[in-house]
Amino acid sequence: MGFKYIPAILTILPGWIVQSSTEEIITRGWLMHIIGAKHNQALGFIISSILFGVLHIFNPGVSLLSILNIVLVGFLFGLYVIDTKDVWGACGLHAAWNFAQGNIYGFNVSGISSSTDTLISFTSKGTDILTGGAFGPEASIFTTIVLLIGIVALVLKRRF
Repeated sequence: MGFKYIPAILTILPGWIVQSSTEEIITRGWLMHIIGAKHNQALGFIISSILFGVLHIFNPGVSLLSILNIVLVGFLFGLYVIDTKDVWGACGLHAAWNFAQGNIYGFNVSGISSSTDTLISFTSKGTDILTGGAFGPEASIFTTIVLLIGIVALVLKRRF
């Protein structure tokens, strides 16, 4: 743990960028728009977000709350892409979230532990609903609250 690990931690960043961008390009850059063009935008938005959750269903430590939160982040990123007409921002946000969670703070990312040392190492204490348990913070009720606030903010932004 600490600053001496920064070079090792930074070598992981390109992997997060590729992994996160692949998920975003498939779900929000392609699927959401294909279904939206063929049927309607709302259906593309919903299906792509649900698929995003399904992609994580076999991850270690998965729970109903973790999948719900991943679907919610799909809604949040989907709204972002619809508003900005830019999937690259969602790719960057996704990669930054995974990198910070796993390699800066040392939490599990979608149930997978970091394979390198971390800049900071936190230990979660409390019930799984508060900490996210083995899945990591993505399975926490606090994440649910933050995602819902973000979704409401983007929906309200669209209305005004």
